[in-house]
Amino acid sequence: EGYDCSGELKIHSGAGNVEFHVDGEHDVYVSSGAGNVDIRIENDRALNATVELSAGLGNVHSNLLDTSMKSKKLSQVFGTGENKIKLSTGVGNVSIYGKTL
Repeated sequence: EGYDCSGELKIHSGAGNVEFHVDGEHDVYVSSGAGNVDIRIENDRALNATVELSAGLGNVHSNLLDTSMKSKKLSQVFGTGENKIKLSTGVGNVSIYGKTL
């Protein structure tokens, strides 16, 4: 679990949940073999990233992307798409939320 993280992040958990608050201004790569991956983007209004979410046995959730249909994989480009945010889990859910609703 991490809060107020900045800079490029590369995190892998074999088994366990991963939760972070990030600035959204750098690359973020988070994966878990078995566990939920939850990320909050602190500066979502200025987000310039390609976001890729995938959940093998689970679902993806977001207030930034269209998750109206249950899906196991989503991607979307925000702004210039300059940075990369890639979140995945084999078993569990993947969530990315911004402060803007």
